[in-house]
Amino acid sequence: MSDKYWIDIKTKRDLKLFLWKEDIDLIIEKYRLSKGIRKYNPNHIYGEDCNLAALAINEAFRIFYDNPDFLFACAYRLKKAKEALLPSKEFSWFKRSNDACYFAWAYIRVLSKKNRFLENFGKNESFTVYTGTPYRRFIKIEYPVDHRERIECIENFFDRSSMGLSSKLSIMFNIRDEWNRRSQLADMLPLKKSEKEKINWAWDYICKDKANVIIGSIKRAQEKIAKETNTHQTDMPSEYIFNEACKAGLQGYVHNPHFISLFRPSTTTEKYLALRCIYICMYCYDNKFLSRFKKAWESSAYRKTKKKNPTGRKKSIIESEGQEYSNVTDAESVSAAIPSKAEKHQEKSLAQTIKEKPIERTPSPGIDAGGDKEVKDYSADNWHIFPY
Repeated sequence: MSDKYWIDIKTKRDLKLFLWKEDIDLIIEKYRLSKGIRKYNPNHIYGEDCNLAALAINEAFRIFYDNPDFLFACAYRLKKAKEALLPSKEFSWFKRSNDACYFAWAYIRVLSKKNRFLENFGKNESFTVYTGTPYRRFIKIEYPVDHRERIECIENFFDRSSMGLSSKLSIMFNIRDEWNRRSQLADMLPLKKSEKEKINWAWDYICKDKANVIIGSIKRAQEKIAKETNTHQTDMPSEYIFNEACKAGLQGYVHNPHFISLFRPSTTTEKYLALRCIYICMYCYDNKFLSRFKKAWESSAYRKTKKKNPTGRKKSIIESEGQEYSNVTDAESVSAAIPSKAEKHQEKSLAQTIKEKPIERTPSPGIDAGGDKEVKDYSADNWHIFPY
């Protein structure tokens, strides 16, 4: 038979792409029920041997289509799709690294024009991550369970996308470039693969929003100041000053439950990889995250130790209270922001000054190491390429 009527399937990638693009259920059923002489059978189509699968598919299509033009159209569609496939070498850089593969998967998971604002993680902004991305249209596995499945999802995503080869190459280049810029940050997270108990604790820790606890620390500090103030004194800190103290305490705080919800690790190994990925994607923008993380773990470990040894438990609770969140460590850090009676008349002008001055993003170590120099977020370059 002429090559133009031959559905050219040579590799496993070709076979998966063809089966995804073509609705062949009716063809397979007719092939199964055909009473003529067949050299192959439907099981060959879904087997591991790509050569047998190609032969069985072409035989099935010849049985189903009387008009060779339909066979030609199908062969042509596959030929054009194969021309846009990324070379296998483009996937090799993350296949050798669990962390790199997880980062690449997270990148394509949210890749959409509707998620362009993800570059604002470090700007204290609240937003909802759009999850109905092209990834969900192309990939059935929404939460890969291991390294092998993530590799398969990434390959399938690029193979099934309707983008041209140049656009795919550009996106892959930017993913790798972004990974190279961030990869060293993963080791800053004080977590080892062997620390299973700490990994489980850390996963529960990042899933909780700490904003309310930080504000609670400020409230407790304000109450302490009020108790230490003479009861007849009417010059108490105003609500405005308290609000400003809260704003200062939350400055640079980063948390987005919508982004974290994209991760559903089921084992400690997967949680470990997810934690490192989430840190370099999001929490690295929060300069106080690591200190909060360390103190929270120390406090948790200390409480567990005291449960085994109840002696001095009351004292340990008092000592550990408030250590978990270093945004506001004690009453003095808040009282420094509260003016005295002589400074109260400046409150109005202070409010105007704060209103006029925008909150600047706190640079992240490793990513924004250039001090005050603005660092371009290269991940944003991809959004205009993607058609969805």
